[in-house]
Amino acid sequence: MGEDEQLGMDLGVPVERTAWARWVDPDRRGGQLRKFLDRIGLPDLPEQAWEFESAEASRIGEVIAEVFPDIETATAPENADLADQLVCFVGECFVRYAGAQWYDQARYSQTREWTDDLEYVSLYEGIEPAVAFTAESGDSSSYTAGYLVSYTVMYGFGGFTGTATLILAKAMLDEVQNSDQS
Repeated sequence: MGEDEQLGMDLGVPVERTAWARWVDPDRRGGQLRKFLDRIGLPDLPEQAWEFESAEASRIGEVIAEVFPDIETATAPENADLADQLVCFVGECFVRYAGAQWYDQARYSQTREWTDDLEYVSLYEGIEPAVAFTAESGDSSSYTAGYLVSYTVMYGFGGFTGTATLILAKAMLDEVQNSDQS
């Protein structure tokens, strides 16, 4: 046995996974992402983030606006699975393009990044999925799932103020930081 291996033992006691462990499971998130990509007609996420004014970003925004014309629709219990798909899609864009990481904000703080023009929404019970970014300076920022949905519904996906702009801006910052480290 190598130094980095652990000896496992089955004690016959089932270990129940936490709500967060179930939510963050890569297979579950990947399945939700796949459903959303199918809904918007994409075979996969592109290699690079969309330009915020691209035709594809606009089309994605149109599909999202049809599904979620307002925040009430996005947070309706009967749309919980669709909202979760949107969270997984937008969050995965931040992970892939901007170096973000998923974490459960409910475990660490109750700090909210809401602005006066966005309505606070909570999409999950007992957990608060979020994506976090850490700058070279050590400063960090994050967006919760509720914020991502609220922002996307209010401002759209494409266009200058849309979610694609946030993704692109964070991706560009991540690229600059990574090139500075080289």
